[in-house]
Amino acid sequence: MKTTIKKQVLAILLGLSFAFVASAKGFVSIRPYVNSDYAVVVVDYKNDKAFRVKVVSENNEVIYSSEKLNTSELYQKLFDLTSFKDGNYRLVIGSGKNQLVESFAVRDHKLTPLQNKVENVESHIRKDGNHLYVSTINMEKAEIIFSIEDQYGSTIYSNELNPQLSYTGKYNVEQLPAGSYKAILSVGGKELDYVFKN
Repeated sequence: MKTTIKKQVLAILLGLSFAFVASAKGFVSIRPYVNSDYAVVVVDYKNDKAFRVKVVSENNEVIYSSEKLNTSELYQKLFDLTSFKDGNYRLVIGSGKNQLVESFAVRDHKLTPLQNKVENVESHIRKDGNHLYVSTINMEKAEIIFSIEDQYGSTIYSNELNPQLSYTGKYNVEQLPAGSYKAILSVGGKELDYVFKN
């Protein structure tokens, strides 16, 4: 019986897709990468039409524009801040009433606080509703492994991801049986553990 449940849970998790947060506008974030001149941008956007991600200077000059993205794409990009002049910028996603805007400032090739809100980002796991959100910056392009253990310490899901500069994933855990679980994100051997209940 326990093996059958594990197989069902594994089948559910293997079929997961990475999609946008189901909300009117979505989510946008820009954060500095630890001890570097890089900033990571994550966009989780919900709209009916294709959209672009733009960086606009305080003089309203568009200094970056992505290709058109469709609404099923989760967008993540590392920006090298050595190419940014000191000043204030806006990250603009989409247009019209569903437009998302996040302001940020660059000083001496570093992201600087606006409204006292700047955090360093390495790896992060959080649960919101029926979903686990997983993200990491991987400057060394080391091995990335994401796994979930049940309350008995048995691995019910494990996925070795291709080494990449950054990774963002959304996992639907709604079908997991009630109980306690531990999500583990391993990047180059460094582990982040996150305990959650279903």
